[in-house]
Amino acid sequence: MPRFILGLTLLFWGWQTGLWIFAIPFALVVEAAPWWPSRWDFGDDDFKNIFNFCIMLFLIVGVYFFITSRNLETGYLFIRLQPIFFLLLLTTQLYSNRDRISILVFFPFLSGEQPAAVGVPFPSTGNLSTSAEADLALDLRYGYFGLCLIAASAANTPGYGFYLGMVALVMGMLWPGRSRRRGGGYWLLLMVLAATLGFGGSLAVNRIHRAFEQQVINWISDYYRQDADPYQRDTAIGELGNLKQSNAIAFRVSAADRARVPKLLREATDNRYHSPLWVATEADFATVQPGNTSSGDPGSDISSSKISSSEISSNPPESTGSGQWLLDPSVDPVTLAQSPNRLTIAGNLREGKGLLKLPPGPVLLDPLQVKTVERNPYGTVRVEGSGGSLVYGVVFDPRRNDDAAPSEADLGLPPGERDVLEAVVAQLHLTEQQSQDVPDLLTQYFQQNFQYSLDLKATQGNLTPLSSFLLETRSGHCEYFATATTLLLRAAGIPSRYAIGFSIHEFSPLEQQFLVRTRHAHAWSLAYINGAWQTLDTTPGEWIEAENRVAPPWAFVGDWLSFAGFRWGLLWGQLKQINVRDYWWVLMIPLVVILLRQLDFQKQVQRLAVNPKATIAPPPDDWPGLDSELYTIEQVLAQADLARKPSETLGHWIDRLQSLPDASPQLQSLQPILDLHNRYRFDPQGLNTADRQRLRHLSTTWLQLWHQGTPV
Repeated sequence: MPRFILGLTLLFWGWQTGLWIFAIPFALVVEAAPWWPSRWDFGDDDFKNIFNFCIMLFLIVGVYFFITSRNLETGYLFIRLQPIFFLLLLTTQLYSNRDRISILVFFPFLSGEQPAAVGVPFPSTGNLSTSAEADLALDLRYGYFGLCLIAASAANTPGYGFYLGMVALVMGMLWPGRSRRRGGGYWLLLMVLAATLGFGGSLAVNRIHRAFEQQVINWISDYYRQDADPYQRDTAIGELGNLKQSNAIAFRVSAADRARVPKLLREATDNRYHSPLWVATEADFATVQPGNTSSGDPGSDISSSKISSSEISSNPPESTGSGQWLLDPSVDPVTLAQSPNRLTIAGNLREGKGLLKLPPGPVLLDPLQVKTVERNPYGTVRVEGSGGSLVYGVVFDPRRNDDAAPSEADLGLPPGERDVLEAVVAQLHLTEQQSQDVPDLLTQYFQQNFQYSLDLKATQGNLTPLSSFLLETRSGHCEYFATATTLLLRAAGIPSRYAIGFSIHEFSPLEQQFLVRTRHAHAWSLAYINGAWQTLDTTPGEWIEAENRVAPPWAFVGDWLSFAGFRWGLLWGQLKQINVRDYWWVLMIPLVVILLRQLDFQKQVQRLAVNPKATIAPPPDDWPGLDSELYTIEQVLAQADLARKPSETLGHWIDRLQSLPDASPQLQSLQPILDLHNRYRFDPQGLNTADRQRLRHLSTTWLQLWHQGTPV
């Protein structure tokens, strides 16, 4: 390696990372090695111990960073610190009498040899006496050079300083190895050309990376549905082409009684339509006060569902309340504890804010570990807390409805749609019907005359997309059906609102709970009839099957991964709740113990005390059963061409002899001898005196009879 190149590389690393306090002394230590007057005679074991120490330092710092601060910036910082971890190993070579170290010192399994027994020295590789060992020898300076460049790159400093510095250092490293057939100027010209092409290529790769990154962001945005806006909903009414739906699991729903899980969970409600937007007017949120934990523990029954109450509380709370929120303060929490209408919903709270998915008539949220809970007049509930997973319980009463009474906005019709809406109402004679009969008439009308489709077609003439849906195409997705139903109800004089949320219909045998995917997002109407808001979903039932058809055949793989991530998220929440970060050092104890055993500080003493010509001691010859007479019988039969195969046990060997077509009857009498032999050889209790005499007598008698007879 050229003189000063390693020191300059360390200074370059310090410049890029700002770690001058380490880079300057490290460079001085490295470059002072050639002038140091003496050298140390380090052995293979010394290098192995120092290597293990560096690895131990590397793992301890890595685990500490992982436990205490799991983010991308910490990962880059850990990469920038690599030259610090392995400097001791490098300086050990620089100040030793070796210029290279065998890789077998660090990875002895590469030699393919069996480990030496205790007391026998490991074959030395220090002198590199063989060509095979020489091929495996490493100069640690080159590896450390590359490590410094990688660490410097992790700083990601702006400008061209890193690229120019890296090119200069690499050219300095390669200069001594250049071809002597051409002049140095020619070599420099080629290197500059290569560096220029590399720079241009890096710019192109950077642009491709940015474009790909943007595309990935778009994919992720499409794949993971964001929480709905409580004030407006931008529908896909009027869009053309095939509406893409994601198969990603948005959240999970479980209950002690599956039959009590409602078919729809509402997320938000709007009351004014401006194509293609639905808007919520006068939708100010009011703060919901946390309740007090009662002796009845309203959340206790949740433990009977597939997500236990302990897992629900694993989400670290940020509120000082009990995690219990009464949406109706007039209700007694103790009474609610006996309600069978209870759900557990597990999802995510992105960026610390979001809307809850709730069944009809929600009364109590318990447990729900968040900072604040707010509710608007239309039943939309907004929470703020820590980001990440959010698991909460909800008690509901399907007969209750606490949404605000209808207002003038709940009868408003958009001017551009009024004529078509009134024509359809007249066609169906809705104004002549009782209000409680209108929902059934509208459901029948849409079920018999319309079809569900994700393939959005262009409108004809000057019709609006919604008018074209009602008069011409008669095909669309749930937003068309919900919007048309809501406005037709209003045209018939019935106050109505537009609701969005999710359909609950896919039960997972694996997880034993309902899976709600992004493509299960749904829209429906709320009709105010006989003094109460009623749910009205006129979308044809075939929409579920149509959505299932767009799911990819490999979706089960994503479901398994999602389930594994879901369970890991619950476990990680429990670990965070017990402040595992304060006890990170406990996790390091097994690792430190293992690595300390690898250091083996006493190995040098053993090496000096052992005779180099020592050999591995043979196994002891006083094991019980080695003097068994059955071995004599085995030798006799081997002389008669009935030898035992190397892979055969004595039992299998005797069975094979007895099964021979022309086997001697005398071979059948070996079984009692074998039974006594096995007891003598392997039974910890051995044979008593009488059985030992019996084994000797049976074997002697058998041998006498064999010699008197004719061998097979």
